Amino acid sequence: MKSRSPSIIATFAFGLVVSACHGALHTGKGTVRDAGAGGSSGLGGQSSLTGGAAGGVGGVSTGGATSASGGNGAGGTGAAQGSADTRPTLPAGWVPPFTAKMGTPGWQQSTQPICDPWQGSQFAFDIWADARGVFALFSAVDGCPGDFCGSFGVSLKFNAGSGWQTLQEFSPGATGYMGWHLWPSFPGGSLLMSGPLADQAGLYFVDGSNFTFQTVPTDMMSGAFVVGSDLAYVIDGMRLLKYSAGTWSTVGEATSSLSAVWADSQSVVVVGDDQTILMQSGNSPLTALPNVPAGNYTSVWAFGASDIWTGNSIGQLVHYDGKTWKVIPTGSQIDPAIGKLWGADGIVYFITGVEMGRWNGSSVDMLLEPAGSDHSGFFFDIWGRSAQEVFVAIMDRFYMTYTCGGTFMLWFDGSQFHQF
Repeated sequence: MKSRSPSIIATFAFGLVVSACHGALHTGKGTVRDAGAGGSSGLGGQSSLTGGAAGGVGGVSTGGATSASGGNGAGGTGAAQGSADTRPTLPAGWVPPFTAKMGTPGWQQSTQPICDPWQGSQFAFDIWADARGVFALFSAVDGCPGDFCGSFGVSLKFNAGSGWQTLQEFSPGATGYMGWHLWPSFPGGSLLMSGPLADQAGLYFVDGSNFTFQTVPTDMMSGAFVVGSDLAYVIDGMRLLKYSAGTWSTVGEATSSLSAVWADSQSVVVVGDDQTILMQSGNSPLTALPNVPAGNYTSVWAFGASDIWTGNSIGQLVHYDGKTWKVIPTGSQIDPAIGKLWGADGIVYFITGVEMGRWNGSSVDMLLEPAGSDHSGFFFDIWGRSAQEVFVAIMDRFYMTYTCGGTFMLWFDGSQFHQF
């Protein structure tokens, strides 16, 4: 994990570890075993990601197209099928731990809630969406809630609006499990994922069962952002890396740990500890912006170089209009660090450890707040397809001992939240 992480980590008595935003890459302990003839390197899955074309090229392909059954080899299988979930069924459905009233369940024609098959401690619950639908990655590590010590591993799921399907699933017997993350990815193309696979810990372009390893060191990865079909940025510790037309390069380095990055075709903005907000416009060097308010910056979103939004570790939104800075308190006092920002149409959504809100264009609205003093709901991730279609990944620790665990997905229609 990162030596200095902006993530909000809460550890509970029964061993559940919740990360409220993306952590950094950890190599883990597992390795891919030879799957034998007819199988891939411990991976099974679909031959493509919902028919989308690959979003990038370069690197070395690890595993090719394969069937879900795969072949058997030296201790490995083509696809991991975790042990049966022996936890009791949720007795009366999920009661969200928030003050806001939920709307009618479901998203488009999808009515069945998402289900996490793994029974370990949650390391990641990452989401990303494009025109194809919503992608979600689960990563559960060794450690169990109460007496329910079952399987733990990684799953990649997809929902096009008709229900959740599994694209990839593998256990730590086939690959390392610590450090797996799904990052903002190529629209209509490959997913950008990081994790340890076949003794190669790093970044991958993923299309179906094809994991194309990117030969660039990312052992301290803490952020990523994709612009179009062949442009992406990745944070590696204190470095900002750029992927363009199949080639990786270093944009620049900071003097403090970096936490998050945003970019468009003209500019890139990266934020981090110790008053760090850097920007590159065009081909100019990566340069510190002037007169940045003091603080540790944990998240960033922008609508251009003169409309930059950042979140800091004490629950403040900080806006830059190209000339001046404005600090906007959100009112968050419980686990206040703003772990993620996402925006559209001038509206900026944010999550802290236990709250969700938005800048509505003139003021801050707190949309989801804890219902009581015992905070069971923790936010992992946020992404959207429009200002009226925003997806939120939540862990509710009170439900870890029931089937499907404590992972829940909501979407926000601009006025109400819905479970799906």
